[in-house]
Formats: sequence, C-alpha cells, structure tokens
Amino acid sequence: MILFLFLALVVFCALIAASAAATAGLLNLAAFINSPLGTFLTDKGPARVMRRLLMAGAIIAIVLSLKKLGWRGWRDCGWDAAESPRGSRPLQFMAGVALGAASLGGIALITVFTGLHHLRPAASLWPGIAAECVFFLASGLIVALVEETVCRGILFRVFARMSGAIPGAVIISILFAAAHFISPSDASFHGRSFAEVVANVFLSTLASIVPPGEALIRFINLALLGVLLCAFVMRTGTIWMSVGAHAAWVFLIKLHSHATVFNPAAFQSSWLGRRNDFMDSLAVAVIFLLMIALALRRKSNTGRAEMIAGAVWRAGAPSRELDSFRAAGPDMFRSGRVLKAYPGCEVIAASGLVFKKRYPRSALHALRFAFRSPRARRAFALSLELIARGVPTPPVLAWSAGRSFGFLVSESMIVREASGAEPLTDWLAKKTDDSALRAMVMEAYGKLAAVFHANCYSNRDLKHENVMCASEAPWRLQVVDLDGVARHIFITRRRAGKDLMRIGKSLASLGWGGRHETGAFFRAYNSAVPARLRRLSFPG
Repeated sequence: MILFLFLALVVFCALIAASAAATAGLLNLAAFINSPLGTFLTDKGPARVMRRLLMAGAIIAIVLSLKKLGWRGWRDCGWDAAESPRGSRPLQFMAGVALGAASLGGIALITVFTGLHHLRPAASLWPGIAAECVFFLASGLIVALVEETVCRGILFRVFARMSGAIPGAVIISILFAAAHFISPSDASFHGRSFAEVVANVFLSTLASIVPPGEALIRFINLALLGVLLCAFVMRTGTIWMSVGAHAAWVFLIKLHSHATVFNPAAFQSSWLGRRNDFMDSLAVAVIFLLMIALALRRKSNTGRAEMIAGAVWRAGAPSRELDSFRAAGPDMFRSGRVLKAYPGCEVIAASGLVFKKRYPRSALHALRFAFRSPRARRAFALSLELIARGVPTPPVLAWSAGRSFGFLVSESMIVREASGAEPLTDWLAKKTDDSALRAMVMEAYGKLAAVFHANCYSNRDLKHENVMCASEAPWRLQVVDLDGVARHIFITRRRAGKDLMRIGKSLASLGWGGRHETGAFFRAYNSAVPARLRRLSFPG
C-alpha cells in the first residue's frame, strides 16, 4: 500500500508538470498566432484551463491503471450487488434523495428564515423557474451518476480491496476534497521563460492542495461528504443511495444559488456559513458526522439469501426444519392449521413450522406499508439477539419481503413451532387450585419479564396471549410474538412500568391479579433486575 501511494504521488506530480507545460504552451501558441483560441483562453483564464487539462490527464491515468489495481470490469461499478435485492434499487435511490433533501435542504431553509440569504425579487425569480428546475434536476442526476460511478462505484471499491473499507473511504474522500482546491494562481503564469512559468505553475498547484486556514472547514466538510457517500455504499452494497443523495444535494445547491442572494447585513454565524453550497458551515459538519455514524452502525444479521419457490428468502444457520419448506415453498402451508387470520395477516402451522404473512389491509394502509422496513427482517435479527441473551423464544428461521418497484407489498417469515405447548391464556383460564403450581408459573412469568429488562429490552406486548407454556410443565414459557420488543440503551423505571402494567391488566382480566400470584411474580422479577426497577405490585 505504501509503495502504491508513493507511485501515485509520483504520477500525480508528473501530471501536474505535464498539465503546466501544456497550458503554458497553449498560451504561448495562442499569443503567437493571435487566433480566437487566444481570446477563448483569456476569457476562461489560464488556471481554469490548467484544471481541465489536469482532470483529463488524471482520468486517462486512472483508466490505464484500473485493471492493474484490481478493477473487474463494467459490472464492478457498484450498480448491482448480490447482497442487495434488485427490487431495492429504486428504494435506495429514493432514500438517498430523502436524506439529501432533509440534510442540506434543512440548512437552506434555515438560511432563508434567518435572513442570511433572501429570495430574489419575484420578477427575476419566477419567469422560467420550471425550466430551471428541470435543468437543475437533470444536471444533478448526471453529475451524481458520473461522479458516484467513478468515485464510489470504481475507485472506492478498488481502494477498499487494497486497504479495507474504512481506510479506503478516508483516502478517496481526502482526494475528493483536495480535488476541489487544486488550482494554480493566475499570477503563476507570468515569468521570463517557458521553464520558469512551468515551474511557477507546478509549485502553485502543489501549494493549493493544502487549503488556507479560512477554507479548512470547507475541506473538512467535503471530506466528510465523501466518507458519508462511501458509508452509503458500505451500508447498501450499491451506489444508488449515494447517487440519490448526491443528486439531491446538487439540485438544492443550484436552486439555492439561483433563488437566493446573500445578505451581508444579516447576522453572520460560523454555524451557517456564507456560501450557497453550505460547505463552510459547522452545522453541515455535525449533520454529516451524525449521518456517517448512523450509516456505519452495526448491521443486524439478516441471513443468507437463497431462492425458494421463485422468491428470495433469507435464512439463518442450516436447519433440517427448513428442508421441507425449501422443497415445497409456501404451498406446504395450504392445508395447515390456521392459527390466526385477519385483514393484513395470516398465521398457519404445518410440519413443525409456522408461516406468518403480512400484507396491506387496505388501500390507505398500502401507502404506509410500502415505505416501512419489513417487520419480518427485524423479527429474524431480534430472535437471534434474544436467544443469545437467554430469552426463550422460538427462532425465526427465514424471512422474505415482496417488493414491486422497490416498494414493500408483502412480507413473510418461517418460525419454528413451539411443540408440546399451548397458549398461556388457555392454561390460566383453567384456574388450577394447586397453589404451588400457580406460584411456579407466576415466578416463571416474572423471570421472563425480568430477562427482557435486565438485557435492556422492553416488551410492551408481553401479555399472556403472546406467551406459550409447555403442556406438561406450564412453568416453561416462551415468547412467540416479538412485534412489541424494542432494544434500548437504558431501561427507565417508567418504561419498565408500562410493560408491567400491560402484564398486570392481562392477568387481572383472567382473575389472576391476587396478592399470592402478584407476590410470586415480583419475587422472581425483583431477583433478576437492578434495584431501581424493583416493585411490589403491578402499576395501575
């Protein structure tokens, strides 16, 4: 890696020298022949011409070296990934657009509301605004596709294979930020000889790589932006989320520059900055850091993808229970026992497995259903976590999400059936007179609630309908519905009280709210939770 960086530095210096010589030669040629080329170069400025030549040289160098650096061809551009279902591409793109609009869009609105930038007069703003917006959208999408394909789809993947994902993201993002500052000063193009001009331009270009003090926040923000876009790629496996965010940012920056004017008389704040691209804003740095932390947070285990009955399912560790399902698919449950059936959900048991499917219960619910994350995926990951922490629950063996154009239209999961068990509701309804047995079951119920809270999980739906007990040993309990479970950094007494209140009400509804049962429940509960969570009765 060190040798590669050294060679890259040598090539970069050679490109600067060649670009400086080419620019100086073009200027001399234009002055000698006195042609329209000279006028064009004068209007554009020699520094801008130098930047264009340097960019062209860098692209040529990258193209010539990609194969040697490990690039695997056009299929290796980040457009597709085996670990990311094809139907998720539009959803990833739209998620990126939403994140881009919410981040820089929020800063843009604040600058307008605070008066730092004010809207242009309607007479100069509104004529042609629709055409301008279409142009901004098109340019934002084109810029995003090109830059993300090159920077995140190709270069980041190459660097990540060479040095790891995080170091690769940092390296490519620093290069991405430095590229915005590389430019010689116009004064460096003056000299007594061709060689002197080339030397001056070369040194001026190298010096521009390190931004001046007042531009340091811009450099940091551009580097953070690059890391964030790489984090999107690491999170999704494709470049589509980064394309969406990049396109939204370009659109917002162009629209903000077109529609507003900086107000020098307004209160100046380093949190908002002065520029229309917001890259000199401390608030943007904070937003980017938070988004990077969220994008790089630990991903839950969502299983290995495999094709079953024409649909993509994700399964955990190999298990014999799933073999029959792999062979027959969901058809094996057509003649199974219906455990639940109501609009939007059906639960069927067959061959030791439970098949649970969710779908929109109405046209209005379909809109909300389409954009939410699959609960089946969450249940799969959550069951693995809870089992590892000693919570008795049948494991979710596999899950699947049906999508149309990236939008969720159905979800299914396969759960191991709790064999030899019955709903705790049925056992409680018998109201046995054996006081010792009643106490054992209630103690087991208290331990079940305690293991959630002791491991920083809340279960707002731990009522007896969602608990199974062994037919021959009713004190052996299992939780069978994880929809109400949530992981917390810290379980407060108030949060734990809400969970316990729900349990208390469900027990009281079956006549199990007496002092004997309550005492047994909290003896077990209090022995397994911190002192701050201990109680003597269910909250009212």
